[in-house]
Amino acid sequence: MDEVRDHDGTCARILARWTASAGARSELLARIVEETKDDARPAIESALFVVEMGRGADPLSLELHEAAAMWTLLGRHLATHATTATAALDYADSILRALDAEGFWVDASVRASLIAVFTEGYVLAREEQARESAESEQLAALVPRTIGEGIELLVLTGPYDAGRLAEALEEWVRDVFRRGTRVVVIDVLGARNLAAVERAIREACLVLVSLGVEIIVAGEARDLPREAHLVSSFDEALSAALSAREISNLAFARVKRLFRRA
Repeated sequence: MDEVRDHDGTCARILARWTASAGARSELLARIVEETKDDARPAIESALFVVEMGRGADPLSLELHEAAAMWTLLGRHLATHATTATAALDYADSILRALDAEGFWVDASVRASLIAVFTEGYVLAREEQARESAESEQLAALVPRTIGEGIELLVLTGPYDAGRLAEALEEWVRDVFRRGTRVVVIDVLGARNLAAVERAIREACLVLVSLGVEIIVAGEARDLPREAHLVSSFDEALSAALSAREISNLAFARVKRLFRRA
């Protein structure tokens, strides 16, 4: 029990020193530390265990592996805060400095390992955020356009997450039914990760077929329902769609000028 109290007391002192030193270094660091100090405690405790147990020299030690996991998670968590990579590294270094200042010197090899996994966690989380943001923007731009009476055009560019695209296409199919659309053109000529989303496209097409909607797909999509009409160009798709609705040649030319690719 005394050991637990001593350990908790040590962690509390390290946290207090860390918080105080952060305030002295910069307002940004002080703000981030204040927002994340509870989340950082497991990482601090794990580093403290490595020092106390003297296991820093053993790369296979359980304590060092646990510390690496905690510091990776802390890096990922910090990526959710509006901060730069430089500020993130300053944040990690400030924790180790607080340990040093309390008499728990972190060996250079351990320090390098913890900073490395912290940085990896931070960078991976930031990359995931950027990818999710790009996918969200692409999905937001996934807006069908009416190109004739009862005819809709949906252009897929991507990249998309397969699951999120499937949800978006399900919603679109419901809207197609509500609007009474009879012909749809799905343009996948510019889709950047077509192989990853072909299943979502196929499932949407299967439902459209069951609704009696004529489907024209421009591009190289595979595994489509046999009822879908696959064409190789956007102009072919427009021509087939407008012909299916018996649109006049004059209307076809006008729509083609509006929607043809540059």
